[in-house]
Amino acid sequence: KSTLKFILLFVVIPYCASYAIIVASMHQIHKRLTSNGIALSKRTIMMQRQFLVMQLLQSILPLIVLSIPVAIVSYGTIADADLGLATLPLTGFVWLVPIVQAAVQLRYVQQSASRTPEPTRTAAPSSRTSK
Repeated sequence: KSTLKFILLFVVIPYCASYAIIVASMHQIHKRLTSNGIALSKRTIMMQRQFLVMQLLQSILPLIVLSIPVAIVSYGTIADADLGLATLPLTGFVWLVPIVQAAVQLRYVQQSASRTPEPTRTAAPSSRTSK
């Protein structure tokens, strides 16, 4: 039963708290982006929304990826099941987290690069004075 307390205190509660924090943050960000009285250009709003989506994906996907091993280990502990070597493949999910985060960032960079117009190249006025 000490393992059950450990799973409850150090896995289930922090895991649920993480989801609660992400949902509350999503709500606050959405509320601030859509608040009245702020005059932003359509491009700025579009870029903010793209960035928001990227940040949310980057935050929530690791929790989704880790939910499978957390659920299996929690079930094994609660049901007092001997999972044995069946838990070994679950460690692969831990290795997926950085891959998922990098994929989200790469996708965001690719999308923003394809939508961002090339910067205009104008000659800067010369500050040299002739003598």
